[in-house]
Amino acid sequence: MKNFRVTLIALIVWTAASGALVVLLPLERAMPFLLLGLCLIPVAVFAIERLRDMTLTARPDTTPAPPVPPEALTEEHLRRVFGEGGVTPAWVPRLGPAPAPVDALERLGGPPAFLAPVEWPRCQRCGTQLTFVTQLAVGPVRPLRYREEGLLYVFLCQRVESEKEDSGCLCQDVDSGAERCFVQTRPSGPLAITVDSSGPRLARGRAVESWETAPSVRMPSGVGTPEQYSLSAAVSDRLEFQVGGFAEWIQGDETPGPCACGAPRELVLQFDEFEEDLNLGGAGRAYVYACSARHAPDAFWLFWQTA
Repeated sequence: MKNFRVTLIALIVWTAASGALVVLLPLERAMPFLLLGLCLIPVAVFAIERLRDMTLTARPDTTPAPPVPPEALTEEHLRRVFGEGGVTPAWVPRLGPAPAPVDALERLGGPPAFLAPVEWPRCQRCGTQLTFVTQLAVGPVRPLRYREEGLLYVFLCQRVESEKEDSGCLCQDVDSGAERCFVQTRPSGPLAITVDSSGPRLARGRAVESWETAPSVRMPSGVGTPEQYSLSAAVSDRLEFQVGGFAEWIQGDETPGPCACGAPRELVLQFDEFEEDLNLGGAGRAYVYACSARHAPDAFWLFWQTA
């Protein structure tokens, strides 16, 4: 149908041009031009159709990808796609409105509730107070493993952007000094909570009501299949804030080397910019690593990557 339309238009143009030539020129002089035009009609039709096909091919496909069905995100199906070594459990928090700090020891944002008085941490690069991000329970049988029951506190410098070049506190490696993560263990006697609202913190506080397990996947080395890429993106969207699991790298694997004690470091926590006032360089992701021996309360390190 498209070819017929183009041919019909070409014939109309040829007829109009032929009539004009016959009027302007004698028939014997116009005849070669008429025959040439008639021979060029198929060439013109082919060229127009070829150009149309090239234009349609170059046009980007804006059709949204179909959503991944829930059954494709089950651990059993993911293990078939990524292999046994490509799937591991992670824990995601079920969040609710934050009550008073003393009533919600696990929280994201809001003021920290310390188990013992401590001076508000400062950035080792710029000297300003670090921003409190989260506090989470640790213990021998908790998702965040530690030898004793207690709380892990995560602080981060938010002086990320500055008018002066190289003057921002970019927390892009474990030795930047622009963060501090440490554990306070629960005392054996009565619990005494110290709520400190003196330093910077995320404006919205949310309580961790419970923890739910969710599979975390790791892409194989080399080029993955379209199904692996699709499932990996769907899993990552569900793990905005997670304990354990595989690292979702933005710029490539930057697993830090061993701790000063010689034990390897392991990923224990990672999170995106889950609040508007949390700046990880723009569309960034933070990674908290711990000494696998947990030899000291401050044997935890944070760094982030950005897109």
